[in-house]
Amino acid sequence: MTRRPNSQNKRRYKKETDARRAELQVSRKRQILEQLGIWALVKGTPLASAMLESKGPPVKIEFGNGVTDDNETRRLHQELVHAAESATFDCQLLGNEFTSADYFVHVAPMMDCLHRRVYEDRKSQRVQLEARDRTQLVETQTFSRAFRSICDRIQSSLIQCCNLRTTLFYLNAQPCRTSIGQLKIALIIHSFPQTPIEVILEGKPRPTVACGMPNARAGKPWISLGPAGIHWAEWHASKLGIADSNRVYRILIQSHVFDQLEERLSISPFLISQWERHDWLWQSLQDVNNQSDPDVIVSNQNGVVSFLVKYIFYGYKVGYLSGEIAGDNIVVRTFLFLTMDGTPEGNQLWKRLRLTKQDKKYAELDQLVTFVLSDVAADPQLAEIFEECGCGQLLRMVEQPIKEDAAFHRADEIRKFLNLSPRVN
Repeated sequence: MTRRPNSQNKRRYKKETDARRAELQVSRKRQILEQLGIWALVKGTPLASAMLESKGPPVKIEFGNGVTDDNETRRLHQELVHAAESATFDCQLLGNEFTSADYFVHVAPMMDCLHRRVYEDRKSQRVQLEARDRTQLVETQTFSRAFRSICDRIQSSLIQCCNLRTTLFYLNAQPCRTSIGQLKIALIIHSFPQTPIEVILEGKPRPTVACGMPNARAGKPWISLGPAGIHWAEWHASKLGIADSNRVYRILIQSHVFDQLEERLSISPFLISQWERHDWLWQSLQDVNNQSDPDVIVSNQNGVVSFLVKYIFYGYKVGYLSGEIAGDNIVVRTFLFLTMDGTPEGNQLWKRLRLTKQDKKYAELDQLVTFVLSDVAADPQLAEIFEECGCGQLLRMVEQPIKEDAAFHRADEIRKFLNLSPRVN
């Protein structure tokens, strides 16, 4: 006897909630029509009623190939839903920054209704034609902007889930229509497992993985520009000074690269995420192929073509990626921090200070944290020395107030190690 009233209350509450939601949606649509300057024109007509009652399914995020249903996937789904809801695009016709999800729920179905519905009487036809003329720019420009903004936001979130060593995620997004003709935006998330690729280096088999990122980095995240929606990094032979107009090398990464990036670029207590290191790894390598005159240091010893290419991290050169050609592949074998032996800057440190590999390891000059969280940058003489040796970018990565309030003090210790006179306070 007690369950029936509860069930009735639930049904009544749901009905009231649905009615309030529908009323809010109608009010929002009317507000948009006023912004577009056509509410006075269509008010009281069958077209107005149809537009206010039009419905568009919300943007839906689904999982496709390779994604298992587990707690991690459900957490990812929540993050992507939040990302989709926060996407905006610029549109003066709709009041500047407009929410993309709001666009597909309200604006898109009204425009769809305005441009697809057919009326018999002349008055409705005249109103419809005039309304179409006034909203032509909305029809032709806003859909692509809203679609792209939501795709970009989702793909940016997916990049943060990618691990170049193990799994890459990519987006397949397509507008389509439901069985009853409603416009639908389906965002399908796929995963691509990284399969180890074995190459022979120095006569031994070495495991590597292909260097790729979701194709948002190519500028159009909803168009597949590479196998399985991944944009794979590659170099044309000319980037290495090889006179072969047709040859293109795919880029493979050894595990040592990932290990060195994690070791050299860790800055505690600040967290540099794994995806940041991997994403800038991809960008640093792919940018070589995008430049007409790339800055690549190439050498050829005993028939082995090796190279150094800058590793750029948030616009700052923090080191080099070192590798060689192996058959049809370019294999990136390790990451060298900017001060390490084998880099131009490391060579300058040897000439200027006679610093060996062990010296730099002892003074922790082979790690980013020493340059961005210690008081080294606030020491004029040390800063000048590192600037002269080409390491000044490391000192400019953190804003001045943070440098002055350094997390730890290392300048005096390094000065003593380098046999420099003590600082005068």
